[in-house]
Amino acid sequence: MHWDRFYKELSIGLKGLKRGILEIAITTSENIRIAKLLYGIYDIEKKIDNIYVQAGKFIYENHHISWNELAFHNEIKYYLHQLKTLKEKINSIEREIFLLREERWRTKIDDMIRHMRRGECTIEEFIIEQYSKADGKYVAELEIPEGFKIIALICNNNFVVSKNIQLKRGDRVFILGPIKGMDEIRTLFTASPAFTSSANIS
Repeated sequence: MHWDRFYKELSIGLKGLKRGILEIAITTSENIRIAKLLYGIYDIEKKIDNIYVQAGKFIYENHHISWNELAFHNEIKYYLHQLKTLKEKINSIEREIFLLREERWRTKIDDMIRHMRRGECTIEEFIIEQYSKADGKYVAELEIPEGFKIIALICNNNFVVSKNIQLKRGDRVFILGPIKGMDEIRTLFTASPAFTSSANIS
């Protein structure tokens, strides 16, 4: 059937594309364990592609059935369950990769900071507290003293480098600058006693 041939060619095309992406990812990977995890994701995604092909073929061959009936058909339910299970596995592997990469980068950053401190500079991480001067402000509005620079933000668990971000409680700010001035910088992100007192009264 033409339909079978179409799906077969589509499947081969997807596999080829993903294999190429995977090879690039692995050549830039710093860790054999991460590479193996990436291969694991690749294998799972091949199974997902196959399920999509099977589900698409089933829907095409049963196009005379209404969408409502198809949605509750046992075959479709089975495909959806399989897809959900496989995608949960991918999410689990991706979390493991994230933790491995974060651990490696933190080690590198710690090493860099040790060298910087010899020159009396450092990178400090600050967590924005509620009622602090930074809470609710845009990055561009922060009054950062000369000689200090915001080099990164983590907002909603996303790594960001932008001045157009509105900061809120729990966001993390990374600042580069002289060690001696970091205590002053800290006050921008720490809750002001005056604000916390008035909040408790109200």
